[in-house]
Amino acid sequence: MRFLLPRSLKFFCGAVLVALLTLHANVARADDSDLYDGKIQFVFTPYVWLPTINGTFKYNLSDIHEGLPYTGGDRTFTTSIKPNSYLSNLNFGLMGAAEVRKGKLAVYTDFMNTNIGNQAALIKNVTLPSGQSVAIDGTIHARTVATLWTVGPSLTVLQKDGTVVNVLIGGRFAWLTASEDWQLTADDGLLNKNGSAAANTNVADALIGSYGKFGLGKHWSVPYYVDAGTGTPSFTWEALLGVKYGNAILAYRHLSYSGGTGVLQSMQLSGPTLGYSIKL
Repeated sequence: MRFLLPRSLKFFCGAVLVALLTLHANVARADDSDLYDGKIQFVFTPYVWLPTINGTFKYNLSDIHEGLPYTGGDRTFTTSIKPNSYLSNLNFGLMGAAEVRKGKLAVYTDFMNTNIGNQAALIKNVTLPSGQSVAIDGTIHARTVATLWTVGPSLTVLQKDGTVVNVLIGGRFAWLTASEDWQLTADDGLLNKNGSAAANTNVADALIGSYGKFGLGKHWSVPYYVDAGTGTPSFTWEALLGVKYGNAILAYRHLSYSGGTGVLQSMQLSGPTLGYSIKL
């Protein structure tokens, strides 16, 4: 079953978060010192992230659904997703971050599940068994279903005057399904003029990073997050920087994967995010 999120509902979700930013002045909390009182504390931050997405995916012969005009040995073909509007192509999305804390020790996690369809893409080339790369003319529409999970323990190394610095050691895991439908401008003998392909991949990276905020006074602060890691694919990094008023957060976030050798060759997501922290 395909979950379709109407455009009006997407707009409504964004409007609700903007309203929280506007109305939060009456309930803004001066500081988070009570989070470090030695008791178990839980903070949940639902958010909406509105990035552009682009990436490169590589498919093998076994990933192609239709019979092919040319059957001489293995082939691969590579597609490139153009920078796309994430929100206009979003069919379903679930996003949130959380922290379980006791004193200076905590466990941090960030979870995102998305279904992004009808993304404009290009067929970059087809690679023959000989290693020769052949350019292909045509258009392609891509769909990406991704679950991204970052998790790990952290230690607070600085907590003073509204400024908090945490050091994180953990991992980022991704479960990705990529599919493509293409229409070639002419028969080339390598791919059918109209066809499709799909492939799954699992990604795991160990990472180290830091997150927290820089205090700017009674209610204002600058939240940040940064990490870098390696595994499968070979390199990933993420960064976030924004402004926080009380519990409401507006930030810019970038997430990157690169150096992959399987289906996922590279992927970048960049854009604004709106969130609201809730202490439970």
